[in-house]
Amino acid sequence: MKTIFRIALAAAVVATMAGCKAFRTLTDSRLKTAQGAPYELIVVCPQQEWTGEVGDTLRAIFTAPIPYLNQTEPLFDVLRVTERGFTGMVADHRNILKVLKDPTLTESSVAVQYDVTSEPQIVMTLMGSAVTLSRPSNSEMSAPRVYWSEVSHVRSGDARRDG
Repeated sequence: MKTIFRIALAAAVVATMAGCKAFRTLTDSRLKTAQGAPYELIVVCPQQEWTGEVGDTLRAIFTAPIPYLNQTEPLFDVLRVTERGFTGMVADHRNILKVLKDPTLTESSVAVQYDVTSEPQIVMTLMGSAVTLSRPSNSEMSAPRVYWSEVSHVRSGDARRDG
């Protein structure tokens, strides 16, 4: 009688585990979990661009202090890597900005991709024949640039599902 009870109990446990969606959702993800904190930004940029005007402008924008905080905090902790170093765990980072200079391009463009190698992940690519950025003035730096209501439709809308 004890053996039949143990077999029935084991069968019930196996059936419960096989039928419960909670056990499957932990392993169903096709992508790895993204590395890095939400406020870290990996910039993939050649050394020449990073030490020039493009790098100065990117650092001025992304390391600007967050307004209305009682202590100075940058918008992002910016880390730069070269294209050759953009492999492994670095490619699985949460926030990535790629700067690509290609003389064959006729006009500049921006591309945004979601969940490329891990999730959640945002990869933004700036492409142009001659990458030039204008440094924001002091008045532009103090004024808020993006309002949450403006980007909420992009995050919750169909743009993410189309990519």
